Amino acid sequence: MTASVASIIRKLLLDSGAIHEASVRGVNKWPSFLATIPNEPDNLVVLSDTASDKDGRLMTGEVIEHHGVQFTVRANTYVAGYAKAKAIEQAMDEVRNNTVALGTGTAAVSYTVRCVRRNSSVLALGIDPSSDQRREFFSLNVFVTVNPTD
Repeated sequence: MTASVASIIRKLLLDSGAIHEASVRGVNKWPSFLATIPNEPDNLVVLSDTASDKDGRLMTGEVIEHHGVQFTVRANTYVAGYAKAKAIEQAMDEVRNNTVALGTGTAAVSYTVRCVRRNSSVLALGIDPSSDQRREFFSLNVFVTVNPTD
């Protein structure tokens, strides 16, 4: 697999409208980023690849691995951040054999997201310590089973 699983899940959520491209701003907009937390905007979602969970190996030699993804939600209020994190949690619970296409034209690659397993519920992480603004942080961690689409 050539793409990071966080980028595949980000595209899945972008396609569903649950999150938005990094350049999108405005009321009820949640710009998303991969593995980086910029200073602005206040409300955002960051997806990062984390440790995987290896199930084992099939007799054919294929390794079964569930890839880790972490969502970090930052918001200007506790209520808004918690609501967005719970909405992402719900969206992840509904994933089952979803096809996601990355790239365009001949460079396009499709992946099938088989399932997502949460290894936690939404965690409230507190207020951003690196800023004088009172922005709330939340986290959600999942394992993803994904394959390139044939």
